[in-house]
Amino acid sequence: MKISCITSVYGERGKIRDIESIIQAAARIGLDAIELFAEKNLGDRIRHAGLNTTDEEIEKTRKLADQYQLHISSICAHFSLIQDDKKERELSLREYKKCIDQAVVLGTDFVHGFSGIPEPQMAHDENFLWRVFCEGACEILDYAGSRNIQFGMEPVIHHLVHSLGTLDQMFERMKRDDLFINYDPVHLYLSGAQGDPVATIRKYGHKIKHVHVHDGHGPGSFHWDQFVQTLKQEWNNFDPPGMGELNWGAILVELKKAGFDGYLSLEHIGDGYTPIDYIVWNYRNMMQNLSQ
Repeated sequence: MKISCITSVYGERGKIRDIESIIQAAARIGLDAIELFAEKNLGDRIRHAGLNTTDEEIEKTRKLADQYQLHISSICAHFSLIQDDKKERELSLREYKKCIDQAVVLGTDFVHGFSGIPEPQMAHDENFLWRVFCEGACEILDYAGSRNIQFGMEPVIHHLVHSLGTLDQMFERMKRDDLFINYDPVHLYLSGAQGDPVATIRKYGHKIKHVHVHDGHGPGSFHWDQFVQTLKQEWNNFDPPGMGELNWGAILVELKKAGFDGYLSLEHIGDGYTPIDYIVWNYRNMMQNLSQ
């Protein structure tokens, strides 16, 4: 397996470092790759791929990655497919297709998305949510296939696809052999039983093309039925890798058994910790290991 890092790790809300300094930092640390952040949740210009990223910027990223001998593990193209407004859904599809085009230029073969968070007026109409999700996902898959890019979905709490059970529904409804998974075990952990992250690999390991690495606490703490009553989003159960409850040792063993040999991409988005907390935590562990 190879080690990557999503570019949003090098930023905070409303601010993100330029791609050159991120690539230099990743190379200095000794990473194999970076994952380009394309989401708009930090702002339209606070990202490294998507419609607001120019062709010149993408070409610059490609040249810098080549210069520092880094691969692009994936583009994190997370745009909702289940908006009530058809124009907003069409905009998401344009974002996805742009990221797929950019993946071709960058030399990566994988782009991943998510299903989206339901809006108040449609939160209880799951037939509508699944229908528009499947329509959008099929259009993206058709486009990705035409560009020789693989595409996957990431289960995320608060989203239509968030758990092992909703992965089952997704594959049953989509009936597409070319739909894959960006595997982020913390969402499966928070959405189900403690063993769901491992159970997911055992069931869908052949579908996993890319992995997000962060952590959390509280198995089964997210409940879809409760969430759609209030649509109140909470992100308080996330921790930096190693500082939560996930059994990453067991997860990596199962990924190897499933034949996964792709990228593990560091992602930390949780509240309650600052970068210095994580640095000190790693320093403590390093000192403890050296003193044994």
